[in-house]
Amino acid sequence: MKHKFSLRWGHGHAHVIIILLGVLIGALLGMRYMDISKHTPAIAQSGSALAAVQQDFVQVAQKVKPSVVTIVAQTVIKGGNMPAFGNENFGQLVPPEFRKFFEMPAPDQTVTGLGSGFIIREDGYILTNNHVVGDAQKLEVMLPNDDKRYAATVVGRDERTDITVVKIDRKGLPAVEFSDSDQLQVGQWAIAIGSPFGLEQSVTVGVVSAIGRHPDNGDPRMGSGDFIQTDASINKGNSGGPLVDIYGRVVGVNTFIFSSESGGNIGIGFAIPSNTAKTVSTELIEKGKVSRGRLGIIIQNLTSEMKGYFGVDQGALVSDVQPGSPAEKADIQRGDVIVKLNGKDVKSTDVLSRLISELGPGKKATVSVLRKGKTIDLTAVTTEMESQPQASAAPSPSPTTGQWTGLGIGVTSLDEARAKGLRVPADKSGVLVADVEATSNAYSAGLRQGMVIAEVNGTAVSSVDAFKEEIGKIKSSDYVLLLVFAPDGTSRYVAFQA
Repeated sequence: MKHKFSLRWGHGHAHVIIILLGVLIGALLGMRYMDISKHTPAIAQSGSALAAVQQDFVQVAQKVKPSVVTIVAQTVIKGGNMPAFGNENFGQLVPPEFRKFFEMPAPDQTVTGLGSGFIIREDGYILTNNHVVGDAQKLEVMLPNDDKRYAATVVGRDERTDITVVKIDRKGLPAVEFSDSDQLQVGQWAIAIGSPFGLEQSVTVGVVSAIGRHPDNGDPRMGSGDFIQTDASINKGNSGGPLVDIYGRVVGVNTFIFSSESGGNIGIGFAIPSNTAKTVSTELIEKGKVSRGRLGIIIQNLTSEMKGYFGVDQGALVSDVQPGSPAEKADIQRGDVIVKLNGKDVKSTDVLSRLISELGPGKKATVSVLRKGKTIDLTAVTTEMESQPQASAAPSPSPTTGQWTGLGIGVTSLDEARAKGLRVPADKSGVLVADVEATSNAYSAGLRQGMVIAEVNGTAVSSVDAFKEEIGKIKSSDYVLLLVFAPDGTSRYVAFQA
């Protein structure tokens, strides 16, 4: 006989099944409990590690916050004249000789700006951004846990790096510890401390997103280059505050952000490297100004094609050497790739410029250059950098017919008169670029009509025939390096693949 079982609430068979289900659920729960108990030590251990990291952040905040201050900058804007009747268009209805009778003086306005700074010496020296101080007629510093405002004076400022040092009449202050920003790596923790929107002693955490940044946003402060990029939240008022590592050491000075239309943070902030800040602030305290080193070279970053041509991953290409300069005396030559300065890697032109600048004048420098496949060390003695007027551009030559010689480049001969008009050095000759195909690799690399090609892959070309001969040696996909002179007389290299 076959038995049929069905689940019906209230019948005997149902009670049996319910009991069995209860036993099964209990067993599963027991197994679940056993599994959890097995992993409990791991969870506890993980939680302990997270707690340790959290405590590290707490300790950093406790260590650095006493050294972070708020800068109060007050600027008085002189009032002009305003229409006496409150109507801006009223003055237009009155003859000029009578307008003074219908105007009244506007009151002066005091504009207060807030920024951040940090103590670099116990005797009251404080570092901040130059744009925080600006043209303020009155400066005050607010210390942590102190209701008093301390009058501050400007010790020195450096617009090139956007760094200013101010001083207050206090001693025994907690100074920060600087870290070596040259050792900074992408991915390290980054902690920003400051007064965003006037909210004093705010701490935000992120990472170092990139190093050696040179953002081009039209800001003159970008001339110093070599910025640290971070996603630690930086907002208006953070300028001048420290960016620190997990040990509480200053790795940078928070300076500016790329922001949304509302002016808020979008996770892209930039800081001046601590090595630059330390060097500049020391000179400002000792001399009131910054003396920068100079070698007298024109350099350019290596493109991927240049790296392929020279067989290097990084460096700065020397496109010109100024006559009588320390570089010329040290036998640094046009076409050299500088790979190290005093043993430090040259990753870009910004890094090299900073290293030379920070040396100061009258200092010996070991310059490691790659020349014709070999690395050689040269010794140069820096001089002081001086502001030099920019050369005005010479007019571009009128279009002329040239010979197409391959690679999408049309050239013609360069006579003495035209070479002088284009400011080509007397010891250099070449061929004039009459046209460049817009679809060619040469055009993409920056070669333009009106430039003068003086060398092809390191060989001088003084005529169209010489140029054609060198071009004829180049095979498909070979790297091509041209030394060219622009219409303003400046020289640079153009590299591309054939």
